[in-house]
Amino acid sequence: MPHTPTPGRSDTDAFAAAAGELIDEVQNTIQDDEPTARAERRSPWLVPGVLGVVFVCVAAWNVWLLQAASPRLSATEARRADGVLVFVATQAVEGYAAEHGHMPERLEDAGVDAPDLMYRAQADGFAISAVRDGAAVHFAREDDVDDFMIRMGIAPPDSTTPEIVP
Repeated sequence: MPHTPTPGRSDTDAFAAAAGELIDEVQNTIQDDEPTARAERRSPWLVPGVLGVVFVCVAAWNVWLLQAASPRLSATEARRADGVLVFVATQAVEGYAAEHGHMPERLEDAGVDAPDLMYRAQADGFAISAVRDGAAVHFAREDDVDDFMIRMGIAPPDSTTPEIVP
């Protein structure tokens, strides 16, 4: 709005009057917009809800990618994995026997939770087996640990298992 001088008023008075009118106009605009602004407020759960949906989508996408990209073990790798599992179970059984003076009744008693393993306690020892796709990995207490590990391809032929000295 251009300034037009009015007779009998100084430029300062005219400027003050124009500024006052402008301030009144801005305040009226703010008061008119205020009820609309309140009506447009968002729910306090909108942002967390959107973030939750995004998180679930990303997690599902990652699970799908992991399943699609997970490599299948070859027969040799599966046999070695079973051999490692059997070896770890034998060590747990041996530790249980050394601590309690007798063989555990079940692998779970020795702290091994592997449903794919078969365990049999015997009067003079134990036997642990893993069977996958018709191939079996078997270890009995009388077997030599080093030979077992070499047969499984877990240890190189020139290595030996360190002996525990009491």
